[in-house]
This record gives sequence, C-alpha cells and structure tokens, in this order.
Amino acid sequence: MAVKYRKVDPRVWDDEVFYQLKPEEKLIALYCFTSAQVNRVGIFRFSVALAAEDLGMKQQRFQRGFLVVLERFAWEYDRGARVLYLPTWWKYNHPENENVLKGNLSDLHDVPLTDLLGRFLNNLRYLSGKVQETFVAGCKELQERFQDGWAEGLEMVDTDPAETIPQTFGEPLGKPLPIQEQEQEQEQEQEKNIVVTAVVVSSASERIPFTKIISYLNAATDKDFKNSTKATTSVIRARWQEGFRFDDFKQVIDNKTEEWGSDEKMCEYLRPLTLFGTKFESYLQAVRSRDAPGKVFVPASSGVDCEVS
Repeated sequence: MAVKYRKVDPRVWDDEVFYQLKPEEKLIALYCFTSAQVNRVGIFRFSVALAAEDLGMKQQRFQRGFLVVLERFAWEYDRGARVLYLPTWWKYNHPENENVLKGNLSDLHDVPLTDLLGRFLNNLRYLSGKVQETFVAGCKELQERFQDGWAEGLEMVDTDPAETIPQTFGEPLGKPLPIQEQEQEQEQEQEKNIVVTAVVVSSASERIPFTKIISYLNAATDKDFKNSTKATTSVIRARWQEGFRFDDFKQVIDNKTEEWGSDEKMCEYLRPLTLFGTKFESYLQAVRSRDAPGKVFVPASSGVDCEVS
C-alpha cells in the first residue's frame, strides 16, 4: 500500500552505526526506510535497479553502498524474491494502537513468499501487550502459507538480549525458527563435505567466510558464482592462509569492479579465479598506493593500523 509520508526517527542521527557511514551510504540507508518502495511493516519488495535510478546512481555503485548498509545494520535482503527486511522496524515505527497495526498488516499481501517472512513472524521483540496479541492474530493467515514448523515457531516470547548484538538500527533476531535451524545444519554439513575443513590460519576456531566473500562479489558484479566449488574455495583459502581477511577481499572487489565494470572485455575477469588469484596482493597494493601514497600495505589480520585517512 502506498503511503504519502514516512516517519524518520530523529535518533537515527545519533545512532553510532549510522554516524559512521559515508554520506552516500547514509543516503542509501535513508532511502531504504523512507522511499516509495517501503511499506508499513518493514518487510517489502525492493528493487535495487529502481533504487539506483531514484538516487541517480549507477547500479553497481548503489549495490556497493547497499551491501555496506545491509552489513552494518544487519538488515536482510532476499535477492531472488527481491524482498528487504528491516528487523528493527517496529522499534522506530511502533503502531499507535491495535487498529493501526491491523491496517499495517494488510501490506503483507503484497510481499512475495520468502524465508524472511518467517523471521518477520517471529520478531516480537518490540511489540507487547495488546499490540503483540493483535500481531499474532493478524498473521495467522500468513502462517498458513508456510510449513507447519514455521507456524509452530511463532510464540509470544521476549528475545534474550544475550542473543543480539548491541542495540542499533540493525539488531538481529533471537532464536531461529525450527526449519531455519535444519537448513543451517544442512548447509554446514554440505560445506564440510565439499571443503573438508574451512578452519585454517591464526586459530583453530577461525572459519573462512566463503559465503560472505562470494555473496559480496555476486552483488557487486550482478553475477552468480558458487561459494562451494573447489577452484573458488582453493584461491580464497590460499589468500586467507597468507593473512588476508574479508576487508581485503572486499577492497579488491570494489576496486576492480569500478575499474573493469564498464569495460565489456575486462568485465569477464570479474571472477574469483582472477580477483583472488596470485595477483591478489598487487590488486590490493594498487588500491593502497592510489588512495594513500607512501603507506605500506599489511594484511588486515596483522593488527597493524593501516587505515586510510
């Protein structure tokens, strides 16, 4: 349902996460909860292409900023269904009363089926009393569209604060739903079978974020690389063992996407084997040399402060 106006909580300007964003990233964040794409419940269809057009940005440039915003606020985006979910929506847009909430929930009819709806149903942290009861009752029809496990997972409980990160606009949810736990266990088991072991370098408990790295690459290049192929995991593991970390991978992806993204010939080299291969450090060195002449590069894991001013 289209709404003529959006509320912006003034606390956003004092929010630590929001404050640390770059100006362009702040614009993207504001767009995500005030644009015409947003509804009244905080889970809605979201077109990246339309957002980029509305903000007058190239799509790849918007995607890079959008990824940062998602990561900082722990917002979730289902790329396949094109649905954006803001878990802290009710904290900053709390319904005035039960009747208002009933009207708000009608917006759910326009939301495509997505796993994120399960998270939305279980997120009762900022709703209490009659409003929470109204929410549970109003979502029963939606529950029926999902498997029984999801419907059974909806309980009127408070989330354990210990299960969340410090309060920001992007607080994650509490316990996952039963079906989500099963899917996570299956994915972890599959990763073990494919990669054998992803625990390497520095400490026995450090896991290489294959999925996170490839997801960032896919979003930046609008491609669909798999995070479990032997060739891809091999080059990522090799760089990780050399001491490079996620921020280093992210920097190389950002730099090469900007440099090669508009070149029809070079664009095909925006792939894991090229970006994360033996020239990885030289790609990263080029970034550091360009942005901060005279500074010496050290891997992100070294503990040495090499931040570019």
